Amino acid sequence: MQSLWSLKIDWIDELLSERAKEWHRFLEDFNSVRSICIGRCIVHPQATRVELHGFADASEKCYGAVIYCRSQSPDGATTVKRVTSKSRVAPVKSVTMPRLELCVAVLLAKLIKRVETALQMKTPPVYMWSDSTIVLAWIQKEPNLLKTFVANRVATIQHLTNAEQWHHVSSEQNPADLVSRGLDPSNLYNNSLWWNGPKFLTTKDFPERNTLSSVIDNDEFNCEFKTNCRGEKRRGPLDVQEINQAEVTLIRIVQLQEFKRDIMSLKETNRVSAESLIKSLNPFLDKDGVLRVGGRLCNSDLNFECKFPVILPCNHKLTNLIVEYFHLKYFHLGPQALLYQVRQRFWPLRGRNVCRKIVHDYLVCFKVKSITCEQIMGNLPKERVRENFPFNCSGIDFIGPFWIKSNRQRKSSLYKTYVSIFVCFVTKAVHFELVSDLTTQTFIASLKRFIARRERHSLIFSDNGKTFIGANAELKRLYKLVINPDPELAGFLVDENINWKFLPPRAPNFGGLWEAGVKSFKFHFKREAGNSRFIYEEFLTIMTQIEGILNSRPLTPLSTDIDDLSVLTPAHFLIGRPITSISEPKIIHIETNRLNIYQRLTKIVQSIWKRWSNNYLSNLEQRSKWKFEKDNALEWVI
Repeated sequence: MQSLWSLKIDWIDELLSERAKEWHRFLEDFNSVRSICIGRCIVHPQATRVELHGFADASEKCYGAVIYCRSQSPDGATTVKRVTSKSRVAPVKSVTMPRLELCVAVLLAKLIKRVETALQMKTPPVYMWSDSTIVLAWIQKEPNLLKTFVANRVATIQHLTNAEQWHHVSSEQNPADLVSRGLDPSNLYNNSLWWNGPKFLTTKDFPERNTLSSVIDNDEFNCEFKTNCRGEKRRGPLDVQEINQAEVTLIRIVQLQEFKRDIMSLKETNRVSAESLIKSLNPFLDKDGVLRVGGRLCNSDLNFECKFPVILPCNHKLTNLIVEYFHLKYFHLGPQALLYQVRQRFWPLRGRNVCRKIVHDYLVCFKVKSITCEQIMGNLPKERVRENFPFNCSGIDFIGPFWIKSNRQRKSSLYKTYVSIFVCFVTKAVHFELVSDLTTQTFIASLKRFIARRERHSLIFSDNGKTFIGANAELKRLYKLVINPDPELAGFLVDENINWKFLPPRAPNFGGLWEAGVKSFKFHFKREAGNSRFIYEEFLTIMTQIEGILNSRPLTPLSTDIDDLSVLTPAHFLIGRPITSISEPKIIHIETNRLNIYQRLTKIVQSIWKRWSNNYLSNLEQRSKWKFEKDNALEWVI
């Protein structure tokens, strides 16, 4: 139709013989479209990951885009289906190929947004492919640096998509090439490239992006081709001189694009204008026409490239490739060390920001230094914020093994022992029991001693089995004993009316209360005992003294006011005062009616619980970390 329109033929005029033959041939080929069947299913019903891949290409006659849906099933199989495609006829007015490629990129960006809306997919991974490196370079730039035609379309693309979503694909692997060049319907039926996309979508062996070395090699091969065309034959691998020549050529091209006014000013007046962004660098042009930093190091003993580094623009593909090259060459340096190495030869504007971006965006470094997802800290369980008897609800853990001597002789035999720690959920009081092994009888005996001295409790929490994966065999056996108790232990728990609960797997923060108790015990024990070996009585004495010290720790911040009451400790809930406090004067000789003992004791107990409610609970109100609620992590999100 476009060709007929250019001939200015009216609707009632008869077609020329050549045009009539083309039209009849088109009608004959169009009949074969009826034999093409298109499946309805696009996404795998049980897909674990869904991606959208869009391809764009243009020719002098038309341009078009095609979109594929890549879905992965639970067994790892990959399915690729064509979703939609769209084409446009190239304008009658002559337009350069890069601009046509840019127009089809806009078409693809709009089309892929429509597909996302139609499929009702929540932010699926999107990949867009083009075989035009010029268009890909335009998309990476700021629109205000480009000409009006290009800037308007680049702004549209950047508004609809992210620049990181655009990738390069060869023309042979680009299914949109079939749209731009045209294909007979008879050849379309069995065309795998059109219906299923390029093969790399199935294998996910995506084409790699360019590196600095590949760009220099390509440029040097172009230079070598020009040399060979002049009759100066050069064969074999590239040498250092040829690579340096290619590097200089690339730098000059980039500098001419980004610093054209400064270079022209230097050539005319030997200085840059007062409005120049690089005037503080005192730039000059070397013998190769490369823009370098003048600086103040002319009289130093440094080599020429270090004294006068090459100036590079901050937001350019070549600058990123150079910085990335140094990042890989020196084994993934951090931003500061990377900038130091780059400045041995180059001076990128806003170098710190460029280096930070390269290090942060590089996938290998990102995975190694990844920050785990954090969710807002949960509310405290009711067992921790309601008044209750001490140790009515407790957490239990085990410390050890420790080695104890059988007697006081120098060469006495050693045997293992463990410390079981009980932590009260309400008062944070601790209780330690020494156990010789982790058998059923010993474990029950430690529970009996604990109940006899601290009263019966109704609920015990402990770590999940995942916590014991790295523990020794005896601790693993203990976990199996508790989670699948034998009749003796099960009967004991039922008789004592004790419920046993486990924390969620791989969530050690749920057991932070008793983990802190374990840490505190080790803190005091290592400083007191060191590498010494003790007999049973000595070890038991040290353990009990540490228990008293931990139960005398303040629960609330200390006050500087001398009129305030003594600070609240776990021992206040056990014996009415800190265990480590000084002795009080004897009052046994005072008459009972003067003390009104019951009322005073009741008042003291109520006062302690009031201070617990007003002071201690208010300290638990704040979140020390994990302060903000965030979206939960999704699969395949980095």
